[in-house]
Amino acid sequence: MGCNSFALVDALFALDHRTVQRELIRFNPSEDSFFGILKLILNRANEIRLAKSGIGMGMNDDELLSFLALKNRPPFIQKKILSRLKAEINRFTTPRLRIIFDFIIECQRDFRSNIPVPRQNLIFQQRILSVFFT
Repeated sequence: MGCNSFALVDALFALDHRTVQRELIRFNPSEDSFFGILKLILNRANEIRLAKSGIGMGMNDDELLSFLALKNRPPFIQKKILSRLKAEINRFTTPRLRIIFDFIIECQRDFRSNIPVPRQNLIFQQRILSVFFT
């Protein structure tokens, strides 16, 4: 069946431990990609960073949507994304985002060179839980 990468990343940033555990259990290294998940995490963390910057510069919602290149989305999607981002901004401080970015860099480096393939799944699960839930 495999892991739903989008559900996993949504759950990580919602700090939904139960869903994260479920998706990590479903992760199948022969079908699923660590690097695909890392890319989704990077995109989400960067979106939070940009939203944090925009709000810090005093942007209103309309300006923020333009800044985040979301103006072409349907209004109900825009509203949903802004609501999600505002909650995530409160959950993820700048130092915490830095930890997430460091985690991504370390995983990229280690999975390409240091960690044998059979151990990657366990290491990935341990690291992801440590970064988001400690």
